Parts: sequence; structure tokens; C-alpha cells
Amino acid sequence: AEEPGAEAPTPGETSESLSGPVVIDGSSTVAPNTEVAAELFGEVAPDVQVSVGVSGTGGGFEKFCNGETDISEASRPIADD
Repeated sequence: AEEPGAEAPTPGETSESLSGPVVIDGSSTVAPNTEVAAELFGEVAPDVQVSVGVSGTGGGFEKFCNGETDISEASRPIADD
């Protein structure tokens, strides 16, 4: 399956040469911090589109495990199930 986010930079590559989507989802508690981080990252890598969803910690883990997101926000440890 194709990765939903941008590829990692190769050695010598700068943030200005990065492009593509990065999908983040999870905790509503953590989301405000992630939104600020996404905004600041956009200033140094304007061709990367970061989306921040809020489906809850469990929902974010589920999406991450299904390969739907690149990063999962969590306000608690992941449960075994």
C-alpha cells in the first residue's frame, strides 16, 4: 500500500525540497499543540500539507494501525487490543 505522507528526506535534502501530505489524527487534548507544530512546520516546508484530525486517542491509533495516518496523537498509552 502507498504511504499516506511525504517521504523522508535524503541526505543533504533541506526542508524547502520536501512536499506532499502528512496526515495526523488522534487525541483532542494533544491536537492544539499539533496544530501549532503543523503551522510552524509549514513556514519552513510550505510544500508539505499537514492535516490534523481529532478522532480521539483510540480512533487515532486505529487509523494509524490501518495505515491511514503518518502520526498518531495520544493522551494515554496504546491498549493491547
